[in-house]
Amino acid sequence: MSSDAATPSFLDIVTHTPLWVWPLILYALYAGWARTRDRIVSPTRLFALPVILVALDVFELARNGLSLQATVGLAGGIVAGLLAGLTAARHTPVRALDDGRLAVKGHWLPFAIVLAIVVVSYVRGVALGIDPSLATNTRFLLANAILAGFLPALMLARTFGSLPRGYVFG
Repeated sequence: MSSDAATPSFLDIVTHTPLWVWPLILYALYAGWARTRDRIVSPTRLFALPVILVALDVFELARNGLSLQATVGLAGGIVAGLLAGLTAARHTPVRALDDGRLAVKGHWLPFAIVLAIVVVSYVRGVALGIDPSLATNTRFLLANAILAGFLPALMLARTFGSLPRGYVFG
């Protein structure tokens, strides 16, 4: 990228990123990386990250205004994410333990999903910071909404779908 006023350099983008964003990015990457390891967790802990990611994306879209395009894109992304997540769940079963906790095999897909969510969110913020008119651009809104629906729904559906058949929260 050039360093003229119209196109900020990579350094400009990084140095103008609000400080609170960096710990959030680091935590998201750590949480995604932790899912690459075998672990034993409570059901609440298993679902915490996917639920938080869904809530953050829906909040972000609502904050920017849910146009018809964004709503349609979000719905389409959610449906596609749910289908993809349920398909992916077949390859990563979770085992229920006698004490109610869950034995989860580590997998790189959650890390990839978290990384994609972080990258998409960061790029969205940078793009809107550089060109605020994108907030009314139909293609931008639609693509953003599709990804905002797809990625968290993929993670949430994969988590639900990996639970043992007949598993009851309790």
